[in-house]
Amino acid sequence: MKILFERSIATYRTHFRLFWKMALIGELPAYVGTVIFLSAMERPYALGMEPISIFSGAGWKVIGGALALIRLMLSAMFLVAVVYAVEDLDEGKTLTVMAAYRSVPMGMAVAVLLAFILVMLVISIGMMAFIVPGILLAVWFYLSPYAIVIDEAEGWDAFRRSKQLVRGHGGKVLGIIGASFGIELAGSLLIAGLRPLFGSLGSGVLLTGWDLVIAPFQILLMIFLYDELRNAESGNR
Repeated sequence: MKILFERSIATYRTHFRLFWKMALIGELPAYVGTVIFLSAMERPYALGMEPISIFSGAGWKVIGGALALIRLMLSAMFLVAVVYAVEDLDEGKTLTVMAAYRSVPMGMAVAVLLAFILVMLVISIGMMAFIVPGILLAVWFYLSPYAIVIDEAEGWDAFRRSKQLVRGHGGKVLGIIGASFGIELAGSLLIAGLRPLFGSLGSGVLLTGWDLVIAPFQILLMIFLYDELRNAESGNR
């Protein structure tokens, strides 16, 4: 696990500007839309955060809802673009943000989006039944979107491919997924603690910035995890 994190950190640090700019395009509408929509619904937009009062009224609900819908497709495109960017950078190619997004096949982005939705649906059903099945399903199928991009798996084959790679490495996969979200949560809680200093709006800006910083790292972590699992599979043959 240590080597995996070191590899992810080294890649992110070397190409931080590229990945952060990619996150601005792929993730910023997502976070802004979530903040606006939940604030308009008078609900906290993150743990420890109060709704932002300026985003009240039906108009803001429509705007936030529209951005949230756009978010889904952009998030899928962002994941595909980061995977392709890592492949190009490994080959020594010079890459720009727009070139990374232009290389994304829309059909693949739609497939990743559907995989996102199905994975969350399956995990949610598992969690509603019992906690353990939900965790097990998360470990088995979390890498399905990456199977679509990296191995070009289609349909249910992406879920089967994810489960195949995870077999025998469930503890490691669960630990890395948990660590990834743990880091994100720790940053969010720290920002929530600063809310008395910056107010709801200022804290919202800080939280959005944190999400934009952590999102590329989380994807890199999963890319390199997928790569490690593929290498382990090859070594066992």
